[in-house]
Amino acid sequence: IFTAYFSRDVVEKAFRLNKQELELPPLRHWKHRRIISYLQICFIAYLFQSYLMRKAKCAKIEMGWTDLKFSLMDIHQIVYKSSKTVFINVTPEQKQVITKLGYLLV
Repeated sequence: IFTAYFSRDVVEKAFRLNKQELELPPLRHWKHRRIISYLQICFIAYLFQSYLMRKAKCAKIEMGWTDLKFSLMDIHQIVYKSSKTVFINVTPEQKQVITKLGYLLV
């Protein structure tokens, strides 16, 4: 029972942080479909954040989520039909982070 109770706290904290990061307004939906959609957006955002932070930790990148998010914010990626990916507008700091995360820069 205690484990379930404390796990609830972790989930609530994750939703609270994601609402702040995504700048989501308070939940004011009454229809079941809209509530489910809202929760799915929060869940997908949390999955992405967790994945990127775990990858950053493995790559020994010493940044918190906010710093990492802002350092990668202005990068643009172009994917051509030939499956070639090109990143543009990349600063040296961004290049270092992208390389450490395991993505190739062309």
